Amino acid sequence: FAASDLIDSVRGLSSAFSLQLFATRDKTVETPFAASSCGPQHALHAGRPDWEDILGTLLDNVHDSNPEGDAVGVFFCGSPAIAVALQRAAQRVNADHQYAMNGTCRCRVLVHKENF
Repeated sequence: FAASDLIDSVRGLSSAFSLQLFATRDKTVETPFAASSCGPQHALHAGRPDWEDILGTLLDNVHDSNPEGDAVGVFFCGSPAIAVALQRAAQRVNADHQYAMNGTCRCRVLVHKENF
């Protein structure tokens, strides 16, 4: 794990970005990746992410900042199975949000899969 290199990269990110990393292999690993060293909008989490919870929170934040509508962009590179899970979670979150707003809001989560 190249934590120190990652920390250096994160420090240079604009506050408009939030980097949330999920370490799914070892839940007891100690890491220097913390809000105190990287900023309050970045975090390292142990365990698997709850995509619907994460994407729903992001969409709520976007809606609060622009009720007329805006998009949350998710860029992903990795396992095709995770990409499918992200797409499905985004579809559910988008549908739930549209239902809650009576179909009048343009807020949405967009997932883009990268291949390297």
